[in-house]
Amino acid sequence: MIVKTRKFKNRYLAKVIREATSFYLKSILPESKSKKLKITVKQTDDTFADGSCWFKNKNEYDIEIGSHIVLEQKLVTLAHESVHVKQYTTKQLKTIYVGNHHVDVWEGKRYRNLCYDDQPWEIEAHLMEQVLYLHYLTDCK
Repeated sequence: MIVKTRKFKNRYLAKVIREATSFYLKSILPESKSKKLKITVKQTDDTFADGSCWFKNKNEYDIEIGSHIVLEQKLVTLAHESVHVKQYTTKQLKTIYVGNHHVDVWEGKRYRNLCYDDQPWEIEAHLMEQVLYLHYLTDCK
């Protein structure tokens, strides 16, 4: 697995983010899948959300983390976005385009215009984020 960071002004913070990303993904993916990943974690000034995950191609993903949140929340958000990487990597979650619109496909079922809190991939990510974060604190600190 290759994890890169961008736009983190503090080197220590960038190192922690790289280590946590690697830890989270190795915890939730088999080695055969996690070792092929290329992840770029970028700190962003976008205050719309704490984080986001973008599928680039087969094994490459971009994760954005808000600069406006404190370290603890950055690590929880990173855990949440890492779950999305797992979902895309295992094809549990797919995004397809129909005309000008995207449709999310979760475990073979198509979803469109579903409220954020009702999206099954978000429910799973929210359930796993604290568990992963606490596991990281226990094992890596």
